[in-house]
Amino acid sequence: MTRSHQRSIEVNQALIRAAEIRAGLQLAGDATLAHRIAVALLAAAYDDARAATLLIGNYAPDLVGSAFSLVRPMNEKFRRGCWFFLGATEEQAVAFMERDKLPSPQMMVAAIEADGPFSKFPIFSGQFQAGIDHLHSFTHGGNQIAIPYLATNEVGASYLDEDIFYALESIEAIGMTAVLITILVAGESNPQGAQRALDAFGAEFAFGEPSP
Repeated sequence: MTRSHQRSIEVNQALIRAAEIRAGLQLAGDATLAHRIAVALLAAAYDDARAATLLIGNYAPDLVGSAFSLVRPMNEKFRRGCWFFLGATEEQAVAFMERDKLPSPQMMVAAIEADGPFSKFPIFSGQFQAGIDHLHSFTHGGNQIAIPYLATNEVGASYLDEDIFYALESIEAIGMTAVLITILVAGESNPQGAQRALDAFGAEFAFGEPSP
């Protein structure tokens, strides 16, 4: 078993556990449209993380390129979900649903990082965006997706195990953070239920095993 394959198993297990903690949370009937869209896009980002991890873990090099192609749209959904939670107005939420209209990525990032958790950890304006730009080529059939298929004279792709391992690290980070932000959104509707989920998430993934 390669290092990346073992890591894919670990990431998949962690993502499944995070979803179990998230299960049961729901928004109140009077929750804003912006918050409902936030939950939808964050859940979609999580689903991309699970799908990419399963592609890597179950099919080894055959579908690694397909997994990498999911990472940029996963990141885009995550950023948009965070923006709908932290920065969007109801008018902007309506414009999105009716006309698929959004501000520029730069404006969304500025709103996300203006306050709250991302003002202290401005990942969207730094490393996060650089990662999205790098993965653009994988998503749209650029040279980065072609290079692994040209590594040998055989038909098929060849990826370095180290590259796959570090991609899984990024996939896990976005998938887990999407669940965490979803819990925070749910806290606007059900503070007590969200706090229990947040405590369980923190105990499991930040501070060791949860208390019995």
